[in-house]
Amino acid sequence: MHDGVIEQCPVIPREGFVYQKLINNVLPNGMVEDIRIPVINNTIPLVYKKNRQLSNRFSNDNSNTKVYKTTSVLSEKEIRNILHFCEKLQIDYCEIDAVRDYPEGLLYIVDVNHCPSGPPNHLAFGKSLYVIRKLAHSFDVEYGNHTDQTNIS
Repeated sequence: MHDGVIEQCPVIPREGFVYQKLINNVLPNGMVEDIRIPVINNTIPLVYKKNRQLSNRFSNDNSNTKVYKTTSVLSEKEIRNILHFCEKLQIDYCEIDAVRDYPEGLLYIVDVNHCPSGPPNHLAFGKSLYVIRKLAHSFDVEYGNHTDQTNIS
C-alpha cells in the first residue's frame, strides 16, 4: 500500500497491521534503492534500480530509474535462488521487488507482482522502448516462436 511507518522495537503487535524487518537500502547519497526483477520463465532479462528520497522511502514515486544487465546487479547465486523461488511458487511470469541491505549486501525479496505492468516510472522514453523490446524478445524465446535470432542486448 506504500504507506509504511518505521516503529522502534519492542513493538506490541496490533490486529490489522503487518510488521516486517526494516532493511537498510539507503545509498551513500541518502537515496533509497529498490530493485525490480522481471522474471520470464527461466530467465531474468534485465533489472531495474529505482531510487527515491529517503523521506519517500515507502512511496512508489521514483526520483530516477535505470536499467541494468542482470549480472551487473545480481550474482549467479542470487539469480539461481530467484529462479528457484519462482519455480517453487509456480510463477512463470512476474516482477519481483527486492532490496539490498547495506552494508551487508544481502538481497531480500519483499514482493512478487504476478501482473507486471511494464517499465517503472521515471524511465526515459527510449529506455522504455528498449525494455519493452527486450521483455517481448525474452517472452518470445521462452514461450513463442523464436526462429528470429535477433540479439537484443
